[in-house]
Amino acid sequence: MGRFMGGTGVLGVASIVLAAGACSIDERGLTGAGGATGVSGVAADGSAGSAGGPGGGTGGAPVPAHFETTRGNMIPPGGRGALLPDGRVFILNEAGAQTFDPASGTFTFAGNLITPRWATAAVLADGRVLVAGGEIVVDNRTQPLAETEIYDFAQGAFVPGPPMTQPRASLTATRMHDGRILVVCGDTAEVLDAAATAFTPVGNTTVTYYGHSAVLLADGRVMVAGGNDPRSVGGGQRAEVNLFDPATNTFRETSHLQFGNGTGLVALPDGRALKTGGYFGFEKSDGATTWEPVNESVASVGPMLEANIGTDGTVLSDGRVLFTFGASSELFDPATNTFSPGPAPAPGPFPSGVLLRDGRVLFTANLVQAPIPATLFVPATP
Repeated sequence: MGRFMGGTGVLGVASIVLAAGACSIDERGLTGAGGATGVSGVAADGSAGSAGGPGGGTGGAPVPAHFETTRGNMIPPGGRGALLPDGRVFILNEAGAQTFDPASGTFTFAGNLITPRWATAAVLADGRVLVAGGEIVVDNRTQPLAETEIYDFAQGAFVPGPPMTQPRASLTATRMHDGRILVVCGDTAEVLDAAATAFTPVGNTTVTYYGHSAVLLADGRVMVAGGNDPRSVGGGQRAEVNLFDPATNTFRETSHLQFGNGTGLVALPDGRALKTGGYFGFEKSDGATTWEPVNESVASVGPMLEANIGTDGTVLSDGRVLFTFGASSELFDPATNTFSPGPAPAPGPFPSGVLLRDGRVLFTANLVQAPIPATLFVPATP
């Protein structure tokens, strides 16, 4: 079964990964910034407002942070989301897409893919959405694709996009500060120009990455980490971490991070990267480690309150990181490097979290069988 994953970043950069085959990554949540006002609104400072919009105040007693369902239902089979410039959320699955409007709390069908596929998507600088790579089944065999598609909101449909330089079954696609999209798979990489007209090869990674993560750091570099290590017996994970410099279009190694299967990775607003959880052997981990950009050193933080796999966490408006595990949730505070309990019950397993402009977080799911609501995290009302 294919699974939906997402690469995350800061400054509103988001991507969706629908993984299968080589270069796939473990299931991830994804983080966005920016959004729209809506019911149960929350202001940028994290305070909740009235149903008419954020920051309006209810005049009542403080309300603790909590989870609630959306007014409308997701359209099956659901999918994973990324934030659009107008504040809506674009939700992609292997067949097509839908959008979520935070103001109305409802979902709207957007269109079907030209070629159904488990693929990777990234929001372009102009607000369109790139769908890259993936694979199809031909004569009972999976076949990777070089073809891309772009969702054009002016046409309300997916249209053909520029082909990648080589077929890629699954990959990470990260929008950088200059608007280009960095695609990484195996030991090769390429970039799509900001106008989305053509892909160009760039420097290779120092090691081969399969099942990896990629996040945009606050300084504009892209961290590539984790993934299966072909040298390891029993499916071990890579410790090598690569940094891509958009100024030189090259990769180099930095301090190693010990990844397990399903280890999470998220870029923090203070410039660091946070690695969490994962399977090591047959045990889930509650470990957490940060990487800092000045000396490129690593340090243990936490530990987490619950051993877990498969979630990157969602960076909130106040800089904390929300992790959800189904029955419970927890919050990482970058100021203290500690984890604390969050509200329960939380969505899961492996939800995809998208930060909305009003401070709420939308969680969607893949492979839903019938129309069901999605879940919203609502910050505390002061």
